[in-house]
Amino acid sequence: MKHMRPIDWDQGTDAGIPGYRGQILYAGESCYVIATKVPPGVEGPPRHTHASDQIYAVLEGTTTVELGAEERHVSRFGAVFIPAGVPHHNRNDGDVDEVHIEVIAPGGFLQPIASPTDSTDAKGLPFFTKDFTASGNGNGMSVSYLANRESGSVHASVYLAEMAPAAQGPPLHVHEFDQFYFVIEGALEVQIGFDTQVVGPNSLVILPAGVPHKQRNASDAEIERHFTILVPEPPLPHSEEHPWDVAVELTATGVHI
Repeated sequence: MKHMRPIDWDQGTDAGIPGYRGQILYAGESCYVIATKVPPGVEGPPRHTHASDQIYAVLEGTTTVELGAEERHVSRFGAVFIPAGVPHHNRNDGDVDEVHIEVIAPGGFLQPIASPTDSTDAKGLPFFTKDFTASGNGNGMSVSYLANRESGSVHASVYLAEMAPAAQGPPLHVHEFDQFYFVIEGALEVQIGFDTQVVGPNSLVILPAGVPHKQRNASDAEIERHFTILVPEPPLPHSEEHPWDVAVELTATGVHI
């Protein structure tokens, strides 16, 4: 598997809308991860629904999203949670490009990904938007959840991670769930199995369940920021009895837990 997938807008599609670009960075049973760019004054596809839940995590600019009969505005590092079946439509009312990552979970379904609709009825489903609020002091690693089980997103969670210069994550470990990093700023050094790579901005790191990995900020001077996507977030909080991270050691002949 190719674990690193940078955005390349030339490889994306325009959905029939000039200037609007979407690139599928990952398509699997657990989810789809899509990078989307919306120029100023451009509207996304007409109102539609999905068969799975969807999360927008905004990288640049501000998005305006119609959710059912409501309209919301979400700025950089904010998020939109759209439950399956909620009619929605996005546009860019700003004067700079709006760029966001879309997570559609569960994945694995057949085309079409989206179904057009004229309805504005959200059917009482619990959509929400969330602005970014920093949760750390710049030392070590801080985490700010944008969407998770606690807020109603049961199939996928997204948080913004900020790593201080030279900060490290947990030792080499595995998860029972799929995990993704999308690097926003700085340089993230990621070890996946025996391979180590430094990943720059606008790149997705794909970490399927059971793949040993660890990460650190490759810079001694700059903060590194990335979105982390968990698909799905475990039903129980991380604890000694129910750890999300299971430490591993690698040898030349295999993996020992």
